[in-house]
Amino acid sequence: MARPIYRRLLTAALGIALVAAGSTSASAEPIQLVTNHTCTYPLIDAQPAQVIRATDLPEQVTQARHLDRTPMQSRLRLGHHVAEMMRLARATSIKVTMVSHIWIQPVVGPARPLEAESATDWISLPPTPGDEFELVFNDYIAPLDFPDVGEVTIKVHDVLLDLTLRRSDGSIVIAQEVQCVQDPGQNNLLATIRVAPPAAPANLRTTDVGLDTVELAWDSTGQPAYEVFRDGELAATVPGTTVRVSGLRPDTDYVFTVRSPQSLFSAPLSVHTRPRVTHHDWNLAGTATLKAAHTSVALHGTLGVDHDVLTGNFTADLKLDPTTATMTLNGLFPATARVSFTPVGKVTGTFRTAHADVGITLSDLTLFGFPIPVAPCRTTTPAALEMSSVNLKLAGAFTIAPFTGCAPLTSVITSNVSGPDNTVELRLS
Repeated sequence: MARPIYRRLLTAALGIALVAAGSTSASAEPIQLVTNHTCTYPLIDAQPAQVIRATDLPEQVTQARHLDRTPMQSRLRLGHHVAEMMRLARATSIKVTMVSHIWIQPVVGPARPLEAESATDWISLPPTPGDEFELVFNDYIAPLDFPDVGEVTIKVHDVLLDLTLRRSDGSIVIAQEVQCVQDPGQNNLLATIRVAPPAAPANLRTTDVGLDTVELAWDSTGQPAYEVFRDGELAATVPGTTVRVSGLRPDTDYVFTVRSPQSLFSAPLSVHTRPRVTHHDWNLAGTATLKAAHTSVALHGTLGVDHDVLTGNFTADLKLDPTTATMTLNGLFPATARVSFTPVGKVTGTFRTAHADVGITLSDLTLFGFPIPVAPCRTTTPAALEMSSVNLKLAGAFTIAPFTGCAPLTSVITSNVSGPDNTVELRLS
């Protein structure tokens, strides 16, 4: 009778050995199962046999876990009648293939076979076998997957032996399949494995927050994939422990959670996207050089900037403190004046260029140290400051318009202060 072809889910015998029945295992195994069988041989009919299996399978695994192959040892103990048959047949070596019928019951679906087939090359027989002996097979349980939560059981059943005996002259004495039926009413449960749901991902955090994107990361739980939820709706499925979620709105609150397809949700993480327009207050310090007056004045103030991060444009509120200018009118008359720069509207620009309209007012005028009463003395039109920006430095030029309201010195002040090619330099801090 031809032996069936079995699917090899337990693989690759490391070896087989013929040992005395009284020998003991080198080390105790976490799982050991002994099953009794009745084997039908040629000539001697039914004989008892015993299979002792030892392996190390976990009692519990996490759902979706993959187990690599696990070593399993199977010791086949044959009775003294079998040993006597070999001796009477004058056999000197034996070759055995053992097929173990093993079934796994998954959480979902019917039980399925995990056939174990182990083969050996020729093994020499002792010249005077004892009352009984063992054949020791070292196999591997093939990789296992656990897709569902629940309980998985693995049970062993019958054993099929492909037994070949050979004499010293090379002739085959016996080549026979031997069916070893498991005796009823005994424990044949090799392992029970509880499949638990994976832990929820921990340490959900942001690694970057933008206007319309958020980058998240979390600690691995060993799962092959993770689902990222935004406000309770699935936003992404990723194979790793990082994700970039896009399509968000600026200046908006979101709540993110993460799970594997089998786990509970992580603790929620609240994230607020960056606003499109950001505000920053700067201090200003610098100088303005008035070409016609042959003087410079110190400048101090603040710049409150609203920056549109999408366009790169900004608007700003400029405030400059009043300062004092020292000059010589008409090259003869030493004079001082309090200079006020009053912005007209907002400063606009891109942080590379900036434009500001500034009105200039002179007050507290003195000649030779004596105060000169004048009406409100100011430029007829604001000065247009065109500036460029590099490394938080603003620099530019402007023209001072003629003055008005400076009677009786309007024309003198205009001729000594007004004109082009005035410069300004400011540092932001």
